[in-house]
Amino acid sequence: MSKKKLSISLDAEVHKEIELRANRLGIAKSAFVSFATNYFLHQLEANEKLVGSNVNVYELLRNNIEAQKDYK
Repeated sequence: MSKKKLSISLDAEVHKEIELRANRLGIAKSAFVSFATNYFLHQLEANEKLVGSNVNVYELLRNNIEAQKDYK
């Protein structure tokens, strides 16, 4: 598996949470983010297969993200 670098900007609270969890596990933040991303993508794929074409998972995600922005 080849690796690629990705530069991201995070909310300060999210960064702190990643740092805390990575430290608790004794791994690098990048390793934690990589694992979390892979986990999320597998969950997303499973949800897409589970709900079929009746529900647009990406629309649900977009709405959730927009609601979080409005909340903050």
